[in-house]
Amino acid sequence: MSVFDRDAFANPSNEFRPLQIVHGLDRMLSDPEHLAGEEGIDQRLEQLVRAGTGGIVANVGFKEYLVSPRQWQIFRYGMQKADELGLVLWLYDEKGYPSGTAGGIVTRSHPEYVALGLACYAIEVEGPADFRFELPASCRRFVWAGATTEGNRATIDSVLALSPMVNEWGALDWKVPAGSWTIFYVADRHMYEGTHGAGNFHELKQYINVLQPEAGREFIRVTHRRYVQETPANIWDKIRAIFTDEPSFVTTYTPGIPEKFLKRIPVLDVPLFEDRPPAVPWRNDLLEQFREKRGYDLRPHLFQLFYSETEEASYVRQDYYHVITELYRDAFYVQILQWCQDHGIASSGHVLAEENIVDHVGYHGDLFAVIREMDLPGIDLLDADPQGILAGKHFMTAKQVASAAHLGNRRQIHSESSDFVQQMNDQIAPLEQRMAQGNLQYVLGINQITSYYGWEELGEENWRHYNDYMGRLASFLTGGKHVCDVAVLYPVRSVWAHFVPSSKVPASWEEKQKLLSLWVSLVSEKYADVVRHLLRHQVDLDIIDEQAVVEGDMRDGALHVADEAYRAIILPPMYALSLDTARALARFCEAGGTLLSVGPLPEIAEAADNTPALKETLSGLFGNAGPARILRLEEMPEALGASLGADLALTEGNADILYTHRQLEGRDLYFIINNNPDAARIAPTLRVPGPYTLYRPLTGAVIETSAPLDLELAGYEGIFVVCGA
Repeated sequence: MSVFDRDAFANPSNEFRPLQIVHGLDRMLSDPEHLAGEEGIDQRLEQLVRAGTGGIVANVGFKEYLVSPRQWQIFRYGMQKADELGLVLWLYDEKGYPSGTAGGIVTRSHPEYVALGLACYAIEVEGPADFRFELPASCRRFVWAGATTEGNRATIDSVLALSPMVNEWGALDWKVPAGSWTIFYVADRHMYEGTHGAGNFHELKQYINVLQPEAGREFIRVTHRRYVQETPANIWDKIRAIFTDEPSFVTTYTPGIPEKFLKRIPVLDVPLFEDRPPAVPWRNDLLEQFREKRGYDLRPHLFQLFYSETEEASYVRQDYYHVITELYRDAFYVQILQWCQDHGIASSGHVLAEENIVDHVGYHGDLFAVIREMDLPGIDLLDADPQGILAGKHFMTAKQVASAAHLGNRRQIHSESSDFVQQMNDQIAPLEQRMAQGNLQYVLGINQITSYYGWEELGEENWRHYNDYMGRLASFLTGGKHVCDVAVLYPVRSVWAHFVPSSKVPASWEEKQKLLSLWVSLVSEKYADVVRHLLRHQVDLDIIDEQAVVEGDMRDGALHVADEAYRAIILPPMYALSLDTARALARFCEAGGTLLSVGPLPEIAEAADNTPALKETLSGLFGNAGPARILRLEEMPEALGASLGADLALTEGNADILYTHRQLEGRDLYFIINNNPDAARIAPTLRVPGPYTLYRPLTGAVIETSAPLDLELAGYEGIFVVCGA
């Protein structure tokens, strides 16, 4: 049956409907305390079906996690019952979050797999003086020491090596000469206090070193292999994906948990240390790995990971984050992906802090690199205020991950959705906001909900209405082909070049932004501003990384990557760009593509030797006789329209109207949303001519119409305009 069939639209199949996250089927028992009463599971699952839920994301119960025979028996019973009821089945891979420890089993059995960081203690000293610094109690071992009088302009040539003055106990003794000195003492340490491991809402426990392949392999052995062993083959064959939740480096300090919640959170590992030195990801052989991959010794440059605003330091940091991103990707995501593919199940989940590009570097190195290694990537969106989402940075979560999924030709992108932000303020999001949150996510590229919403406050009827609505959206936005002319370049290299970790523990996620360097803050803010401004002027777009530009096919006036064809590429304000990417952009222009920049242009390449050639290439592109242009952000929508022609144009501007365009079953469709609680009347002109059919997800109604379109959208309403008969 076609998805455009009226009955199929009114009552979409379970594959399109939201999935409910169920942490332990034992909670559904009629007597969960004694692990008895399977009839309770029957009743709860039947309620999910009545409410129009598409399926469940489930794990074995948390009590005696992974080791209780009775819990596995309950898990098998619940999954079998869910399958009999026609529910879609997914697995969740952890006892809460973040994923990787198997509820603490991995870190307790293998303390050598606990997360490591490289910490830097920078001490200001006036000489002449006798100076002593002992290895801090929170650190494992000394790695390197040095000193400079050049402050933040220090280069490797201006730093005096002090490592020979450190004794076998890790104590540094130095007679400081006259002058104002900054002394660097660098040591490795287990990362726990002040990090996500000790700052989440599930359980405070040490986390694994995601750079260490053995740690990832042990997580798979304890968790994934156990699920295969305990799940009957007929049920395993029905399980579509396994969901991993918020892995990260855990070397960046996170805001603390509010006191009113902290008292309720179990503590598996009691925090011990109070010092919070700035730290970066580390593993025991990282110096050897770095030399092998980048060709030089990182040790004398270690201070530049924490300190120094020189161009020299920017090259070192680019090399460092390139290396640790690869190590992280291969040690954690690639291993899980390979295991899942070998066992006929999709690798899925979401990472920590997807919204802000600065956090991509601090927690993952490069968001796109790790998302590429998921079969079914996802996000979380815990705020149900759609206007606040678009005004802030949370809209970037969906747009970035969906874009990365498009580059990998992934069919589905899911969102762990809830109103957690509202609940933190003792509020509950009403049905209209929950659906509006869904609208905004789906117009940005998401097409599957994995829900953390509770429905007791709103009732089963509202729950059903939400599930019907989201199912109708997904039925039209899953599969087919995304039609998008414009790509914005992901400026992660510019953040690599300037990123230094902070020693301050922010009071909130918002305060983290205030701790950034000026360049990092500029890139972070302006990058999001560019994307938001274009979306609010009805310019749909994807975000693409340098890999996509370099590896893509330049032909017929477009960059072709997977099923996408980008006719325009926009550079947000950037500081660094690889020479290979710049040359690929030149080929894009030669093929007839449109290249625009919201300056300033990049100043450095990935290596000092390539910077002169980079500047020459960019000068040829953006100079007076070049094919590319630098524009103010306000000029960008009009310039794109003049170059490409508008895909959707409004007679009157409206920053709350967003859209996406797809091709499905041989027909073009536009999903248009009103991201405002007030009704809106719009007259859109579409690139694809009519006649048109309007599909209204709010009611399931289907209405034939023709051009010119005159649409009345209720507050927070989304509508499909399907082209052709």
